[in-house]
Amino acid sequence: MIETAQHSVHPIGGSLRVFRQFVWLEVGSVKMAFSRPAHPRVTPAVGRLAKEVESSSCCNPKELFMANETLTHRLARRDDLEALRVLMDLAISELQKSFLDENQIASSRAIMGLDTQLIDDETYFVVESEGQLAGCGGWSRRATMYGGDQTPGRSTALLDPTKDAARIRAMYAHPNHTRKGVGRLIISLCEEAAKAEGFTKMELVATLSGEPLYRACGFVPYENIVDDRGGAGVPLLRMKKSL
Repeated sequence: MIETAQHSVHPIGGSLRVFRQFVWLEVGSVKMAFSRPAHPRVTPAVGRLAKEVESSSCCNPKELFMANETLTHRLARRDDLEALRVLMDLAISELQKSFLDENQIASSRAIMGLDTQLIDDETYFVVESEGQLAGCGGWSRRATMYGGDQTPGRSTALLDPTKDAARIRAMYAHPNHTRKGVGRLIISLCEEAAKAEGFTKMELVATLSGEPLYRACGFVPYENIVDDRGGAGVPLLRMKKSL
C-alpha cells in the first residue's frame, strides 16, 4: 500500500502529491509522475511541465512550489476600505519602481486606486494569506475602464453582456505576496463571475508591471495609451480576452 506523505492544492486547481518514491503533479488535463527530488523547486521535470502548460493555462504550475501558505478569498466590504487603500498605495509605490520614475508614480495615484462602486456592486474580491491582506481586485459590469473614486471621467453606465466586454478592475498585490498566485486567483474569480452574467469577453487597462500577469492569463494587447491626467504621462496598455 502506498501512503501519501504530502498533498497540496493550488488555488486555481493544481494538485501535488508527494509519495515515498515519486511525486505526482496534476494541473488541468496535464498529469506527470517523476522521481521524488531532493528539492522540488529545481527538478527538471517541473520545468518541463511548466513549459508544457504555461501557454494554455492561467495557472502556473511552478507556483505550486512557491509558498506553503493558503490563499483564501471573499467579497470586499466597506469596512475594508482603509486597509485596501493602504495596500494600493504600497503597491503603487513599490511595484512600479522598475517601470516608472518618481513623477509618474505620483501621477499614478490620481488615475489609479479604489472605485468603491465595485464594492457596492459586490464585484470586488479580497485575497488573504494566513489572515493577512495579500491582494485585491475585481471586475465590473459598468463602463469605467479604470481609476479610483478620485479619477475624473468615470461612468456608472451598465454594459450590455451581449455586445460589451466586462472589465477587470483595480488589481493590486501586496509587495510581500507577489508571484504567489494572488493575481491569477482573482482573475479566475472575475472571469467565472462575468461568464455567469452572460459576458463572453473581458477587457482591462494594464500597467507595465501588470502586463506579464495578464498575458499569462490569456489577455492580448490592442492599444498603447498614455494617461497624463495626474501630471506626468503614465504608459498603459489596453488588453482583451474572449471567455
